[in-house]
Amino acid sequence: KKIESRAGDPLSEQQVADDARKVKEYLHEKGFFESQVEYKIDVNEQVGRAVVTFTIREGTRAFVRDVTFSGNDSFEDKTLRDGWTTRKKNILSFINKSGIFKQEDFDEDLKKLRDFYYQNGYIDFAIKDISYEYPEEDIIDIDVEVFEGIQYFVGSVALKGNSLYTREQVLDSLNMTAGSVFSPQGLERDVQGVTDLYGRDGYIDTAVSPVRQPNIESGQMDLLYQIEEGPQSFVEKIVIQGNNRTKDKVLRRELA
Repeated sequence: KKIESRAGDPLSEQQVADDARKVKEYLHEKGFFESQVEYKIDVNEQVGRAVVTFTIREGTRAFVRDVTFSGNDSFEDKTLRDGWTTRKKNILSFINKSGIFKQEDFDEDLKKLRDFYYQNGYIDFAIKDISYEYPEEDIIDIDVEVFEGIQYFVGSVALKGNSLYTREQVLDSLNMTAGSVFSPQGLERDVQGVTDLYGRDGYIDTAVSPVRQPNIESGQMDLLYQIEEGPQSFVEKIVIQGNNRTKDKVLRRELA
């Protein structure tokens, strides 16, 4: 339910305005991109009552004719659209409603676009502008202007605080090494890789903090992994619960 105002509740114009905004957002998500929602409050001061009227103009659903990009020197439009939910109108659109512009889907597609650039080392990527054009009443053309920035590669990889494992052992747990494409997602995976290295031997409280040092001129991202080694933990006792049909000794034998 999008409208939270209820008959009998104290009148709050802020709540009414929020209700109108939520209804409009809902219609946009359903493809009614040009919808308008207005409200009117008629107050009868003599009886202390008010009538709230919402006026909704849905407009027409817009079919996507084209989605283009500008500023993308490194990737073709087709590559950037790959995996998007927002699709172009096709011969079956009037039957299965495919190709209808939905704001919610488009917002998710823009997140996919950002993730794509980040994964490929363009961590300065930004969406500069989005333009919408209506060549016909129910047709929409979309252009997404992007700023790619430079592609970053991993430069030097330094370690600090590792006394339990050698530099070579820690580096073996990393996927991003010198010369690899740098990405925030890859850095997160490598931090987990170092954490798992320690965790396999019981050092489960070890903390790994990465420090990024970008060099815009060279396009390199120097990395420093600061490792705070924790104490080694051991299993003191194994408690098995909830095994109504299988005996403890059977399960313990499997764990041995």
